[in-house]
Amino acid sequence: MATLGYGDLFPISYGGRVVGMIGCFWGVFILSTMVVILNQLLDFTPGEKKSFAILIRMKLKDELKLSTVDVIMSSQKHKYERARDETDFKALSGAYTIFRKNIFQLKRSAKQVQLMRSGNHESEDLARDITEIHRDLDRLMVKHRAVLKVATDMVE
Repeated sequence: MATLGYGDLFPISYGGRVVGMIGCFWGVFILSTMVVILNQLLDFTPGEKKSFAILIRMKLKDELKLSTVDVIMSSQKHKYERARDETDFKALSGAYTIFRKNIFQLKRSAKQVQLMRSGNHESEDLARDITEIHRDLDRLMVKHRAVLKVATDMVE
């Protein structure tokens, strides 16, 4: 229904053309409805977005920890290769290369964590949600007092 052919067959009468146009519009409508439904099914809810953000933060922190351990281990390996009595320059060069690679990975991980921290924290989101709840409660209390006043006036 998205396409009605290659043009080798086409309606000649006005009724056939009207049916063809209705078929075109109906096909576009069905296709767009399917796209909207799929988009809604695949989109995160606000709770899922928060959970996903927390998981990403945890993953980045774990990567930072692993990168730090790799830097420490490779620096110790490089130090060991330098301290040996018989210096193997090939092993020393390899240890230094691994150390530099780990340093770059640590810098990259630290930058990702720093970028993550510059965004909103879940504590800030919670504080904002709590202030909104307090505002709603204040509004409800004002309405509640008004209803009580009307009720007491009716009783008297």
